[in-house]
Amino acid sequence: MPIKQYRFTLSTLSLLISTGVQAGIYSPAPYELIDGFLLVPELTSSIVYDDNIYTSEVEKVSSYIYKISPSVKFGISNGIDEYGGTYTLSSGSYSANNDGDDDYIDHNLSLLAHKEFTDRHRLDIKLGMANTHEDRGSNTTDSSEYTYDEPLKYNSYTGSVYYEFGAVSAPMNIGGGIAYAQKVYQNFTDTTRYDDTATTTLSLDGAYKIGSVTDLTLSLSRADINYLHNESSTSKQDNIDNNVSIGLRWEGLAKTVGNINFGYQYKSYTDSAYENYDGTTINISIVWEPVTRSSFDLSLQRSAEDSSTFGDYSVSLDGSLDWKHSWSDVITSSIGFSYSDEDYFGSSIDREDITHIGSIGLSYDFARWVRFTTAYEYTDKSSSLSGHGYTQNSITLGISLSL
Repeated sequence: MPIKQYRFTLSTLSLLISTGVQAGIYSPAPYELIDGFLLVPELTSSIVYDDNIYTSEVEKVSSYIYKISPSVKFGISNGIDEYGGTYTLSSGSYSANNDGDDDYIDHNLSLLAHKEFTDRHRLDIKLGMANTHEDRGSNTTDSSEYTYDEPLKYNSYTGSVYYEFGAVSAPMNIGGGIAYAQKVYQNFTDTTRYDDTATTTLSLDGAYKIGSVTDLTLSLSRADINYLHNESSTSKQDNIDNNVSIGLRWEGLAKTVGNINFGYQYKSYTDSAYENYDGTTINISIVWEPVTRSSFDLSLQRSAEDSSTFGDYSVSLDGSLDWKHSWSDVITSSIGFSYSDEDYFGSSIDREDITHIGSIGLSYDFARWVRFTTAYEYTDKSSSLSGHGYTQNSITLGISLSL
């Protein structure tokens, strides 16, 4: 049997590590480490002014944030089978704190392998490891920004195996997989360890062609969510999260690419002290390109997830609309708006949060290996519960460098 020749290309890298479409002449160049194995290094740096770094309703603290993020993408391919990944180091330094309380250094590594045994049998394996943080005032410390004197740090581990049967051109394809995710906090563990979780998810999906560019889709999933520690005085939040959805996906219909899915979600908690949930889910994503240099991206999602700050769980409806336009080969602008409506359940006190975010950005490709960026973002969050709303303005100036 002849030995397969593995050769890496830039087009392969774009498949291995999706970074989104960006017009312009900026294009990081690869470095061939050994025959067929390429590295694509990149350095991103930015200065951010944020007038409310703790997302506080009353005691606003402003700061400049100096960020730097070197990364390297790597991979190899024979044109069919693909293996690769990316490593990113991210650091941030806050001018508001001379003692460096909010400074951070994060590490993120992701690996993936795509193997095609025949034209009808495909296998994808993904692994991820991260040592990262939560900014004070976000996630677990929502509206409790001064509970801890530094950001919460945690490690996350993810892995998944997905198998798909059916030729790409076949009228029907089916697939199934298993995924595992673990999150473990690394500081203030006397309290934060009660939010450590391990989740195992089983999934099954299928697609049936109903037109030249349109598929009918069906997906099923069952996630077993386990909390690794439990306070003796409280109930454990372990639950089974079941989802089923049906929808359509298409490519090239009236200059659009998208998918529309509607489904049903049922969360069943092990402990009767928690309130079970059942309701509809929505997942809509549509990209419209009326002309080559312009695109509109619309998304809408509705689902429920566990809450670590208030009640048992929250049901959120999230929508966004983004417009990106390339004015020339070197200048690209973006305008975005997002809306979120979160309702919290499982508490005697009602809580609803509504968040509006508006943003505008501009990038300038100075050379194939240099890109300058600037952006402004405004956030307005209101809440029916006092102390949970805020407004925030941020301005960013950045630069990306590559080979």
